[in-house]
Amino acid sequence: MFSAGKRNDKTSDVLNSFAGLFEKYKVDAYFCAHEHHLEYDEPLGYHFVQCISGSKGDTTTVTQADFAKFAIQDFGFVDVLITSKKLLLQYINEGGKILFITTLK
Repeated sequence: MFSAGKRNDKTSDVLNSFAGLFEKYKVDAYFCAHEHHLEYDEPLGYHFVQCISGSKGDTTTVTQADFAKFAIQDFGFVDVLITSKKLLLQYINEGGKILFITTLK
């Protein structure tokens, strides 16, 4: 629904399609892929986690977006820990370095 990557021009189309469902079902977090970079967004009270399976680390331009709390062009993945009280996200690059951590309650 949001992207600081090359598909950022599609944001309004996807937002119009899904925002009503997110409100209706009180969605807290949305996990997605297809943009080939690592990104965490927090617009409209939702948490958007991009690049679950891995980043290509290609030459795609990542822009600075107001909604993006973290966005980087790098090889990597997101490690997710879920308990009954919290969700921990760690963005880790291919060398094992933790690039960004956030906890959702």
